[in-house]
Amino acid sequence: MFFRSHNPDLYAWHAIISAHIMHGDDHGALMLCGWMLDLEIEPDRVMLMTMMKACGNIGCIDMGRIVHNIIIRREIESKNTIGSCLIDMYGKCGSLAEAQRVADMLPIVKNVVIWGSLIASYVNVGLGKIALNQFEEMTSVGTCPDKFILSSVAKACGIMESSWKGKMVHFHVIESRLESDVIVGTSLIDMYGKCKSMQDACYVFNNLLNKNVTSWNALIAGYARQGESELTFALFERMRKVVKPDEVTFLTILTLCTHAGLVEKGLEYFKDMIIEHRISPNTKHRNCIVDLLSRAGQLDEAVLMMRETPFRSDLAMWSIVLAACKKWGNVELGKYAFECVMDLDENHATAFVMLSNIYADVEPMEDGK
Repeated sequence: MFFRSHNPDLYAWHAIISAHIMHGDDHGALMLCGWMLDLEIEPDRVMLMTMMKACGNIGCIDMGRIVHNIIIRREIESKNTIGSCLIDMYGKCGSLAEAQRVADMLPIVKNVVIWGSLIASYVNVGLGKIALNQFEEMTSVGTCPDKFILSSVAKACGIMESSWKGKMVHFHVIESRLESDVIVGTSLIDMYGKCKSMQDACYVFNNLLNKNVTSWNALIAGYARQGESELTFALFERMRKVVKPDEVTFLTILTLCTHAGLVEKGLEYFKDMIIEHRISPNTKHRNCIVDLLSRAGQLDEAVLMMRETPFRSDLAMWSIVLAACKKWGNVELGKYAFECVMDLDENHATAFVMLSNIYADVEPMEDGK
């Protein structure tokens, strides 16, 4: 319909671009944005924010800077709504210096949305300490955090694995009467799990009014991170009676089985994920199974799994097998795995080291060969 229309106006362009973003095709959306700009169709504020969202979703900083230049030309950079979108976009693209520059040029009294975008930007790239500094600056000027900021700051504490800072954030949550909110509560559970404070994580979990799959996943991941196999499996069984587990749940369970060397249990859960819950395994799930089998010395089964997968065997899979070949002294498969790694990345230095180590571990024959 769009391509059949003659000289589509800005509203038509916005409709087709937004539709692409809504269905996860941000690349297609940005191709249309480029075409629209080539036709010298001037985007309005709503369109500019839509374009920035697409740029942030896929980390396309080049198009993001083009949009930013349009904003500067229109002299609307200092508007809070536009500024917030710019900060969010640059943060998702990993350009924190540009995100901070936009924040610094905004009005002195920043609103909660601006602070939220800036704090989330630092959290998304793992800079928990800076995110907490921004939070402290925000509260010092009298801006009250909303649930999204509190959620971001809880994640920052988890990154730092700082339980006492996490308890300070928890105090803010209680003060804001948001302890039963599922978004904030889930972030607190995740934070306490990373800080190895499972008693506090359980306390928050039990106080949630509506426990969804994400909150269950956070608690299960906390116990799995501590290596508490039996508790994790028991919690998983409790969960599946009230909430349908998702791909994240099974990735946590499979990872635990891999680290604990529970081959049969891991394969059982993998089968259960596909058959009973009808969840299509992604590359991460298959990497887990390949790793599980490889660690247990079942290298032939691991390679068979890779050949049967609908996904193309990637660099991570072959690297897992190559590392396992050193452990189990399988020279022939090691050579084959090395060749597969080279086909995917001929400059993979670690692969050369691993292959060298495999040969170094092989005992020399009597004739010295």
